[in-house]
Amino acid sequence: MILTAAVGVVLVLLLLTEVAAITVLGIYAWSIADSTGMSALLAIGVVGATALLWWLFAADRAYYDLPPARIAVKGLVLVAATYAIWSLWSPIWAISFAAVWVIVHVLAEMRILPAEAPVTEATVAESRRA
Repeated sequence: MILTAAVGVVLVLLLLTEVAAITVLGIYAWSIADSTGMSALLAIGVVGATALLWWLFAADRAYYDLPPARIAVKGLVLVAATYAIWSLWSPIWAISFAAVWVIVHVLAEMRILPAEAPVTEATVAESRRA
């Protein structure tokens, strides 16, 4: 039960870091344009492109399951979000974000729980009793 709770915490942190990265990229895109209209277009475009790349290559159930592309997209988003935080706020926040991102993603890539429990005679007999 504790292991299941730990996996749940890692998954929540994973979601929060990924949403934070995409949000920071949108904020940075908004801040670099001169006019409000251009800021909005740039922010929407950057967030949309990042989300599309993430869905295509880096999501848990990505459309294209290519491990090198997954690493490249995650690395690109990490570097871009870290640079955006560095530029918008401070180096300390950027380094902290990058450290948390790396730790959470390393923990998430560790397959602690099996995807599916192995089917044994005991599990079949138990399911028949239920």
